[in-house]
Amino acid sequence: RTMEAIAAGKGRSPKPFMLGKTAAFKADAVWHSNRDETAPLAAPPVVKAKPRARKSAAAMPEFIAPQLCKSLSRPPPGSDWVHEIKLDGYRMQLRVANGNAVMRTRKGLDWTTKFARVAKSGEGLRDCILDGEVVALDHTGAPDFAALQAALSEGRSGDLIYFVFDLLFEAGEDLRPLPLTERKDRLKA
Repeated sequence: RTMEAIAAGKGRSPKPFMLGKTAAFKADAVWHSNRDETAPLAAPPVVKAKPRARKSAAAMPEFIAPQLCKSLSRPPPGSDWVHEIKLDGYRMQLRVANGNAVMRTRKGLDWTTKFARVAKSGEGLRDCILDGEVVALDHTGAPDFAALQAALSEGRSGDLIYFVFDLLFEAGEDLRPLPLTERKDRLKA
């Protein structure tokens, strides 16, 4: 219903989903909070972050299921959000342990042979798990999914680029509890 229809009391009345089938509502029902509208709103409490103690070395998992995108009609409100550029490629996780690099799909399948050059370039990194997207770029530098598929079918993994956007695990430390901005800073370093 439109806001005008609700205000005019037109259309179906709301379902009493919280009260069961016994309660009935009028189509023009308005909910009022128990809050005193004349009282000033209290400022939200300031929560200070507790200093994190360095955790002991954790065993590096074989695979970490990725957090996937969700479609929304508009960005969420507030300043606690970041955005990523949408890259048209394959979401891949690079796991490096003792100089051995493995590329896994978002379902956890081992595609190291398909992305052999990308995996080889990761062998020099210290033990870590990286999250990113493997893409092929066109002549203008834009991601080209058809070129990615062609490179894979022709075994040209050297033509591909791995855009890394998250550092999930590094040198015996699970970084997932850290804020994304902190993980990005560590990734950049």
